[in-house]
Amino acid sequence: MLVQLAAAERLALLRAMVVVANGAGRHELSETDIAAIRSVSRIIFSAPDDIDPCALAAITPVELASVLGDDAGAAAAGRLLAVMALFDGVLEADRLAAALRFGAALGLREQYLIDLTEAARGHLAWVGADLTRQNVVSITRGRSTHAGDLPLRPYGNGGDAALTQRYRELARHAPGTLGREFLEWYVAHHYPTPGEPQSLNEIFVRPHDSTHLLSGYSTSPQGELLVSTFTSGMMGVDEPLGAHILPAMLSLHVGVRINDVAGAWHCALAPQDFWRAWERGSRCRTNVFDAEWDFWGLAAVPLAELRAQYEIPPL
Repeated sequence: MLVQLAAAERLALLRAMVVVANGAGRHELSETDIAAIRSVSRIIFSAPDDIDPCALAAITPVELASVLGDDAGAAAAGRLLAVMALFDGVLEADRLAAALRFGAALGLREQYLIDLTEAARGHLAWVGADLTRQNVVSITRGRSTHAGDLPLRPYGNGGDAALTQRYRELARHAPGTLGREFLEWYVAHHYPTPGEPQSLNEIFVRPHDSTHLLSGYSTSPQGELLVSTFTSGMMGVDEPLGAHILPAMLSLHVGVRINDVAGAWHCALAPQDFWRAWERGSRCRTNVFDAEWDFWGLAAVPLAELRAQYEIPPL
C-alpha cells in the first residue's frame, strides 16, 4: 500500500490538496482537480470518493503538520501534495508555492522540493538535468551518480551484434512467456533490438519494457507516464519522487522537454489512472529494476504467472 493514514490524517491531507489545487484560494478548482481529490480518496486512501472537494475547509501548513502523526505520514503527504500541483498540466506559481509551503511546514528536505522551487523560477534546464541525474541513480540502484554514466544510445554506429543476437534468440521461448513477449513487443513497436546501433541502453530498456509488459501500460505518452508512476510505486516508498514520477509528469503531461526520447507532451492525464498506477506499483512484490531480478532466468516463465507471483493487481 502506498500510504496508511488515520481518518483524521486523511481528511486533513485532502483539505491540503484542495489548498494546493486552488493555489491557496487564488483559483477555482478545475474538473481535473476535483477528480484527482475524489479519486485519491478512493484509490489511495480506500475511502469513499463521493466527497465534495469544494466543500472542504482550507487548512494551513502548520495545521496539517500538527495532525500528521509521524515522519512517514509527513513524507507521504509531501509527495501527494507535490504531484497535486501538476495535475492541471501547467507550472502555476501559486500552486507550486502552496505545495512548497506545506513541504516546509512538514519539515521535509527532499530533493523534489528543490526541483519544484527551481521549476517555479523558470530554471527548467537545471530541473531537467537534475531529474535525469536522479533517474540514472535510481535505474542503476546507486551504482552511477551522473547522467553521463548511463548514455541513452551507447552502441555506436557498429552496434553490439552479440547482444542483439541474444535478444533475438528470445524467439525460441513459447508464446506468452516473458522472453517471447519481450521480443514481440519490440517487433510490434518497430523498436531497434537492444544492441542495434540506434537502440536505447539495455540497462534501462530491459527492466523498463519488462515493466510495460507486467503492468499492461502502453507506449502512448499517457502509458509511458503511467508505467513510470507504476515503477516508482514498485521501487518503494523511499524512492525519490524526482527519479520517475516528476520527470514523467513534466515531460509527458506538462510539456517540459527532459530528453529527446521522452519528448514534450500535454497528454491530459486522467487522475484516477495516475493514482491507480502508483497504487498498483506499490503492491507489486518484486522490483524488476533490482540487480538481483534475473530477466534471462525468467524468460521462459509465462507472463501471466509472473503477474500472479508478483501480486500485481489487474489493470
